[in-house]
Order: sequence, then structure tokens, then C-alpha cells
Amino acid sequence: MKPLFWVASSKKDLLKMPEQVVDLVGYALYLAQSGLKHPQAKALTGFGSAGVLEVGD
Repeated sequence: MKPLFWVASSKKDLLKMPEQVVDLVGYALYLAQSGLKHPQAKALTGFGSAGVLEVGD
């Protein structure tokens, strides 16, 4: 399992979201830590080859 590092208020901000969002993002982060990719995760543009993903519809 890869480590997860929260930046600034990101965890606190996530926990303010609706429960469905917290569950979705939490599961997507778990998969990422395991070396997998959530089906709703896609490459975020503007970060070159940094491998930054976003989760959404």
C-alpha cells in the first residue's frame, strides 16, 4: 500500500462534502494506493506527464 499524504486543508475540505462524495473519493484513493485506478478516474490536463488524476462524472 502506497502512503497517502494530505496537503494543507484537503482532508478537512473533503470531509465537508456529502457522504457520497467522501465515499467515492475515499475508495478512489484506496485504489490508487493499491496501484489500481477507479473507473471514474481520468487524467487531469495541464500537468504534463505528472500522472495527476481526477475523479468525477
